[in-house]
Amino acid sequence: VWHRQLNQVIFDNNILRIRFADEALADFICYQLAFGKGKRRLHALAAGSTSVAAIYWKDLEKLRIAVPPIEEQIKICQVMRQNDTSITNLQDEISSLEEMKKGLMQDLLTGRVRVKGVA
Repeated sequence: VWHRQLNQVIFDNNILRIRFADEALADFICYQLAFGKGKRRLHALAAGSTSVAAIYWKDLEKLRIAVPPIEEQIKICQVMRQNDTSITNLQDEISSLEEMKKGLMQDLLTGRVRVKGVA
């Protein structure tokens, strides 16, 4: 979902631009199609003879998505954003710990750090 992060953009003919009616939030539709059944439905639409799959408008426009009232969509999006933030933070922490482990292993393997034997 593009939230006007850039002042100027150029759309390539390989990028499908979709605008939703006021009753549907783009973020909500994105979450619907990024996980579970929605993701499987999108994968089923993917076509192409190259290594890059394509989803064509003629197929996408037939896709039906249940859309709850806007207030519920907003609440769902808030929860999903919080989950995204938590996941990102945990992934960052894992990456940091992995880097620390690499450094410690290097210190041990080069002998810069010695481990005292257990009696």
